[in-house]
Amino acid sequence: MRGIFDFCTMVASAGERRDGRSPRFVHLTASIFAWQFIVVVHAVRKEGYMKTFVATIIGFLFACNSMVTCSAASITDLKAAIEGVYILDEWNIDGQTFRPPLVEGRFVVLNGNIMTVLIDATQEAKKTYSTRYGVYLLTPDSFAYKYETNEIFTQTPDDISLSRAMPWEGMREFTVKQEGNSVHLQSGEKAAFDFNADGEIYSVGGKPLRVWHRAKSE
Repeated sequence: MRGIFDFCTMVASAGERRDGRSPRFVHLTASIFAWQFIVVVHAVRKEGYMKTFVATIIGFLFACNSMVTCSAASITDLKAAIEGVYILDEWNIDGQTFRPPLVEGRFVVLNGNIMTVLIDATQEAKKTYSTRYGVYLLTPDSFAYKYETNEIFTQTPDDISLSRAMPWEGMREFTVKQEGNSVHLQSGEKAAFDFNADGEIYSVGGKPLRVWHRAKSE
C-alpha cells in the first residue's frame, strides 16, 4: 500500500515549483486520490473483484494524469500571457503623465527572470537611470518576484551619484486571476499588474503608475 501512496506523490511532484514545493492544490488532490485508492484496493482484495480492481487502476491513472496535464496547461497559458519584453509608453510621476523621450524604459519577464530599466529625464537638472534584475516564481494561483540587484544613477550638473539600496526585501507575492488572454496580478491593496495581448499596466494603490506595450517580434 505504501507504494501506491508513493506513486501519487511522484505524480504530484511533476508540477513542482522552482522552489522545490508542489503547488498546494496538486499535492492535496493527489493525497485525496491516494487514500481513496487505498480504501478501494483493500475492499477489492477482501471481496476478490479482479475486474473492478483493474478498472479502478485504469481510472486512477487517468485521474492522476489529468491533474498534471491541467496544471501544465494552466502554467503554459499563464506564461504566454505574462512573459515578454515591454516598452514604456507612460509614466505617472507626482500626478503628471510623461511619455518618451522624457521617460524611457524596458520591462522583461522571461524564463524565471525579471528586469526593469528606467530613464527619468523629466527634470533637466536631475536625471535618473535605474536598472533592476531579479527572479520570479509562477504557479496557477500565485506570482512572486524580487530584485536581486538594483542600481540607480542620479545625474546633476555637478555630480553623478550611485545608489544600490533595494526597493524591498524578500519576495513580493501576488494572487493570480486569468480571464482569457488577460492576467491580473494583485498584491493586497498595494500593487497590481494587468497583462494582456497588447501590453501591461503597473498600478499602485489602484492608480496606474506605468503603462507598457508589448514588443513584437519581427
